[in-house]
Amino acid sequence: MTNICKFPPPYFYSPLTVSCFVMETDAETMKRSAPLKNHRMLLVMQGQGSFCFDGHSVAFSSGTLLFGFEGEIFSVSQVQDAVYLYIDFGGGRAEELFRRFHIHGENRVFRGYDGLIPLWRDSLSRADRDSIDLASESILLYSFSRLAPHTAGCDSVVARTLKITEEN
Repeated sequence: MTNICKFPPPYFYSPLTVSCFVMETDAETMKRSAPLKNHRMLLVMQGQGSFCFDGHSVAFSSGTLLFGFEGEIFSVSQVQDAVYLYIDFGGGRAEELFRRFHIHGENRVFRGYDGLIPLWRDSLSRADRDSIDLASESILLYSFSRLAPHTAGCDSVVARTLKITEEN
């Protein structure tokens, strides 16, 4: 397999911006430590290892869906035949989605999302310059929507507090 990297054009007034949609296959690139310039949604296609966010390791295997946050130092370690896809994104809507689905540093890992792999892979490989923005944003939002059952059981007091805060 070889890497696939596609970059949607920038939209200056969009509440949700996607800066890249990538399939990462190169172990050496994975091991480089760098700060995230945007938020990142990652989906592991195959293999195993650990993602590191600001020095905290998170084990991954095929079907793991997880999030990195803007400014965190990101790297990958203990890589064994790993291939993963990721979408870098930002904007006010990104922050709203994190609040809505209760995603934060301690709640960033979701397992059992193997069913998303063909959709992500096919969308990335089929998208061209004129459709990569639509494909990447659609995959991002669809993947968030699949988290609803996993986040529905979150503390109702926290959910009510967030709702009251957002309304006022």
